[in-house]
Amino acid sequence: QIRMRKLKHLGHIKIQDVLGNTIMEGGRRITDMNDDLSMVAEHLVYGREIMKDC
Repeated sequence: QIRMRKLKHLGHIKIQDVLGNTIMEGGRRITDMNDDLSMVAEHLVYGREIMKDC
């Protein structure tokens, strides 16, 4: 839950799997992406990384 809380403050997000393949990118804040929250949580559970998109 701490990691999810931090995610809410990212303006740009990029979700990658462990091989570095991009699963999803977005420029909206995570709080505006309600449909994707379950997917984000699922990737966190399976050890995938969420990185800030520079």
